[in-house]
Amino acid sequence: NGDEDTKKAAALPTFREYLTSSENSPNTGGLSSVLQTLSEACVEIQREVDLAPIRAAAGKGSNATSSSSSSRNASGDEQKELDLVANEILISRLRECPSVAIGASEENDEIIQMSEGTAGAEGKSYAVVFDPLDGSRNVECNIPVGSIFGVYEHDEALGVLRPGRDLVAAGYVLYSSSCLLVLTRGDGVDGFTLDREAGEFVLTHPDLRVRERGQIYSVNDARYWDWPQGLRDFIDAIRRGEGTGGGGQYSARYVCSLVADVHRTLLYGGLAMNPRSHLRLLYEGFPMAFVMEQAGGKGVNGKTNLLDMTPSGLHQKTPVFVGSSGDIAELLSYGDVVQTSTKTYSV
Repeated sequence: NGDEDTKKAAALPTFREYLTSSENSPNTGGLSSVLQTLSEACVEIQREVDLAPIRAAAGKGSNATSSSSSSRNASGDEQKELDLVANEILISRLRECPSVAIGASEENDEIIQMSEGTAGAEGKSYAVVFDPLDGSRNVECNIPVGSIFGVYEHDEALGVLRPGRDLVAAGYVLYSSSCLLVLTRGDGVDGFTLDREAGEFVLTHPDLRVRERGQIYSVNDARYWDWPQGLRDFIDAIRRGEGTGGGGQYSARYVCSLVADVHRTLLYGGLAMNPRSHLRLLYEGFPMAFVMEQAGGKGVNGKTNLLDMTPSGLHQKTPVFVGSSGDIAELLSYGDVVQTSTKTYSV
């Protein structure tokens, strides 16, 4: 019954308790406050996602399906009103956290100055990079969307144009049938579910690990004829059950919402990919690769490990392939798997 469910939920560690627990936390003070702030901001974003269709129908704004007056962000993507709402929530919340010195968002052209970056208990301040609402075009049809984030120790000289290896934490929040937060601090991956009644995340998926091989691939294969031969050969092989993993024929599952596709891959194995330079290295590629690697998988750009790259700019784009290490290794064995054409698509 309801009372028993409440008692069971109360027995699960909250996100705050997880962060402050000495047995779980490699870093205390400043980093924990940054991550707690991010979790609270994402609870607010979840509410906005839930309410967006109601507000749109009532003519009260926050219509996720309408374009903002800004039209497009620095990455060239059309901005929805809900993109800007989510962005403002994250910026406002992070500015209230004294341990955050600077931020960078997919929706902003330049670095965002936050607080003075007061050092936390471990004597450090932080830089946060984020995609405030990935997949916002899907809100109208009620397909899952998400927020993605990465955290660096702040270095005034380097800013955020640093290799993904420098990340000290990364994760994502999936706004779906339940609201899930997935986090790594470089010591494995844990998952948390939002208790909507309590308004906070609780630990529900400790020590997430991606299997060595999966049987699902995720890509928009309507673009098949625009791909290089190597990628076509790889997809043909796993479709026919002729991959080196020996696991039989693969199935295709594709949401076109990066957080949803990566999360399914994390749970079930296989690989999720966008073979053209379309995703942002800093806001999407790095965090997803860090999460996947900490869960036992890999993230590559089709040639090298994503985490070994150094961004040349805040909005540099890259191909992204993330998933089970065995599947990624087989993909790379085909050599030419990156779509290099500059063709654009209207849908």
